[in-house]
Amino acid sequence: MDIKWIRGISDWLRRGHREDHAQRSHANSLMAAPAQVSRIPQYFTLSWADRREQLLARFSREWPGVDFTLANADYIDSLTSPTSGNVHVIFNLGADALRNFIEHNDYKNVYERPVVHGVRRQPSPKRIRVDSLVGLTTPEKVYFCALSMGGTGMRFYGEYCVVLKHKPILVLDRNSYDLDEEPIRGILSNLLPAEYPSIVRSLMSSYPSPDCADLLAIKVIDRLGHRARRYTRGAVAGALLSDEDFVEAYHYGKIDTKAVLEVRAHPEDEAIENSIDRRFRNGESVMPEELQWVAQRQQARKVMEGKPIAYRVMSDHDRGPRWK
Repeated sequence: MDIKWIRGISDWLRRGHREDHAQRSHANSLMAAPAQVSRIPQYFTLSWADRREQLLARFSREWPGVDFTLANADYIDSLTSPTSGNVHVIFNLGADALRNFIEHNDYKNVYERPVVHGVRRQPSPKRIRVDSLVGLTTPEKVYFCALSMGGTGMRFYGEYCVVLKHKPILVLDRNSYDLDEEPIRGILSNLLPAEYPSIVRSLMSSYPSPDCADLLAIKVIDRLGHRARRYTRGAVAGALLSDEDFVEAYHYGKIDTKAVLEVRAHPEDEAIENSIDRRFRNGESVMPEELQWVAQRQQARKVMEGKPIAYRVMSDHDRGPRWK
């Protein structure tokens, strides 16, 4: 990770908030003239701290004197703070891609035209369009990740979750493909291209930072809602990353195997692999695709032998094994 790049992005974000504040002040001065209403919705003019304050204020009015949501927000802060060690940057790979990464130390993003299952991949028009909105001027140097508090990440991208060692990183509060879907797509269509960055920048932050703490608290509360009880650690972890709803992170520069903390596998995949292997050994019917998948998983684990990379089988949200 290029620290200068992170600092540059952080400065860009801060400048953007100052510019947005100036735009808000100008917009407020025009409120007396209805014809001068800003085309940028208020949500995108607020800082993360402002959004958090509004969210908590709305919930606190429902049950005066019993502020469960404020207590839960503080709990989220404690779980996601840098000193807790709970939050990691992760990405997912299939077995064959994992083997290639560990063996050759060469993880490619789609802009580098990797060959996957014999087919050379390339970025889709939508991927290029979205990355332009995010402001990635050199997308071939940026690797998409996500923030996670445990579990095995985004398994639809691959069954193995690669966990990276702690480093500062730029984040977007959502899956970037959301920028090309409603309602954001419609909002952008009513703006000038020069106004796009202020919308996207308002959804970004850098982890770790106080600004990002507010981002994470809002994301979790939005998902778990206002409830008259304490959130649990597993619930917070699940709200932070669930299916394709995650905090997207941008790793600048090649990901080296030395940056890998551990590789995680889900018990479900381990059980399926064992079932296929047992059926094959017993002479039962097994599809060729199943045997290929098992072989790729075995090869991936084999190349990790002797490497300083931990391999863990982990349930959802890292809720601890039963034998502890």
